[in-house]
Amino acid sequence: MLVSGVAPVSRAWGAGDALTLGLRDMRVRSAAGATVASTMMPEGLRGTIESAEVAGRFDADLRVVGGADRERPRVTGEIKPHRFEMTIADQRVTAEEVAGIITLDDTGGTVETMRVVGDGWWADLRGRWDLAGSGAVIVEGTIDGGSERGLTPEVEALLPTELREALEALAFDVEGPIEADNIVLRVSSSESGGPVHAASGRVVFARATAEVGVRVSDASGYLDFESRSEPGTALSNFGIGIVLDEGQAAGVRFDNAATRVTSDPTSRTVLVPAIRANVHGGRLSGSAILHTEGDATYEAEFRASGVPLGELLADWEHTAGIARAAEEETLAPDRPDAEARGIVDAGLSVTGTLGDAASRRGRGRVLVGGGQGARVLRLPLLLPLIEVSNLQVPRNDPLDFGEAVFILDGDRMVFERLGVFAQSVEIFGYGQMWLPDLRLDLRFSSRATARLPVVSRILERLRDELIMTRVGGTVGDPRVSTQQFTRTRRMLAGVIGDDLTDEERRMLDIERQSRESERREWRAPRPSGSDEGWGR
Repeated sequence: MLVSGVAPVSRAWGAGDALTLGLRDMRVRSAAGATVASTMMPEGLRGTIESAEVAGRFDADLRVVGGADRERPRVTGEIKPHRFEMTIADQRVTAEEVAGIITLDDTGGTVETMRVVGDGWWADLRGRWDLAGSGAVIVEGTIDGGSERGLTPEVEALLPTELREALEALAFDVEGPIEADNIVLRVSSSESGGPVHAASGRVVFARATAEVGVRVSDASGYLDFESRSEPGTALSNFGIGIVLDEGQAAGVRFDNAATRVTSDPTSRTVLVPAIRANVHGGRLSGSAILHTEGDATYEAEFRASGVPLGELLADWEHTAGIARAAEEETLAPDRPDAEARGIVDAGLSVTGTLGDAASRRGRGRVLVGGGQGARVLRLPLLLPLIEVSNLQVPRNDPLDFGEAVFILDGDRMVFERLGVFAQSVEIFGYGQMWLPDLRLDLRFSSRATARLPVVSRILERLRDELIMTRVGGTVGDPRVSTQQFTRTRRMLAGVIGDDLTDEERRMLDIERQSRESERREWRAPRPSGSDEGWGR
C-alpha cells in the first residue's frame, strides 16, 4: 500500500487536505478498505454494503481532496476488483474472477464493462451511479450474462428482485442454459427512504419448469419483463411476456406457446389472463390466478380443441414409461407412434397449491369425434373390451362420438361418465385412472347395435344382457375381466319383485346421460368454431 499527502485525523476534511492512495490486493474488510468506504460513500450506501457482508480483494489508485463546500471529500481514481462475495436475498454469491475498472469522479462513478465470473455463471456489467446530495443515490446499469447450469440459487439471487418474485410465484425453475440479454436496472434511494427499483430485459432459457394450474416442463423459449417496486409494497408491480418454442404440459407436448403474467400488488395476486399454445395441430387456451399470500394457491381453466386423441395418448404413454423407467432405473422408452383415434375437444377447471400435486381438485369434460380414419378397434381399451363383452370382433367402424366427464382429485381422475358410440357398438362406463402411470379401475357395459351373422336373434340379445366388463392394469396394458350384468334380471325384476343394485342404477343413469349428450353434441358446432358437428 502506498499513501502520500495530508489527511485529517480528528476533524472534518477541509481545504488543503489531499491524499493519494495506491492500494494493492487489498481486502474489502480491511482497515484501509473501511476508511475508503467511509470517506467516499454516503451512510445509506455504506450501510447497504455492510448488510450484504461484501468481501473480496481489489486494487485501487485514488485521490482524495477536501473542500470546505462539500459534505464529504471528493474521491477520484480507479478501483480494480479481483474477486468478491456478498449476500443477496439470503444467498451468498461469489465471483471468483473479476476483470474491469470502476472509475470514480466528482459526482459518483462509472463501470465501463466489467466481466464477472462465478461458479457456472458469468455477467458483463455496465453502469453509473450518482451521489445526488443529502445521502441520495441513483444507480443505472445494464447486465448481460448467462448460466450453464440453469437457475442455480446464486443465479436466482442475481436476478432483479421483481423478476425473482414473479418466478417464485410461478414455481419457475430452469435446468438448461440461461442467457440474460440487456437487463436494465435503475435504483434510487435516499437517507430517509428505502430504495425504489425498476428493471426490464429479456431472459432466454431451456428445459424450464413452472406451475400455471398444470405443471409445465421441458420448456424452451424466452421471457420479456418490466417491473417496479417501492418501499412498503408486499408485491412488486411487474409484467412478463413469455414465449415458448416447445414444452410439455400435463404430459402433453406443445409448441408455439405464449402467455402474459402480471401482478396485482393490491390483492397480492399474480394474473395469467391468457395462455395460448399449439398441441399436435390443435389449440390449447387457458387462464390462471395465483394467490401469493400464505400458501401459494392457484385457480386455472383450460380449453383444448381439434387435438388428435392418438397424439395425446402417445404422449401420456411415453410420460408414464419415463416415470416407470426412472423408478426402475432402466432406459427410458421411445415415444410410441400415434394412431388415428379421433379428435378431442376438452375443458378443465382446477384449483390447488403450487408444487403440491395431491392438492389438485378440478372438473373436466372430454369430447371425441371420429375424424378421418378414426376406428373403434384402434381406440385403447376398446378392442379387448368389445371382444369380451360382445363375444366378437366388430367391424372396423368409424367412431361417431365419445365422451368422458371426470373429477380431478390429486393424482386421480374419477370418471363419472364414459360413453362411446359407433355404428356397431355402444359402450357406457365409469371408474378412475391414476396419474402419471395411467393405472385403471373401470367398469363398462356394452351393447351391439348391428346384427351378428349366423348367431340367432335370441343369442344376440343375450350377448347384450349378460356381461359387465371390468378393466384394470394400465392404458398401455389393460387387464379385462367380466362379471354377470343384469339386463336380463331387470326384465325379470317386474315379475319376481327383485330390485336393481346401486351399480346397475348407476350404469343405467350413465347410459341415459350419455345418450342425451350424444344427441346434443352430434349437431352442435365444434368448440373450435367450425360449423361442422361431430357428424354422422
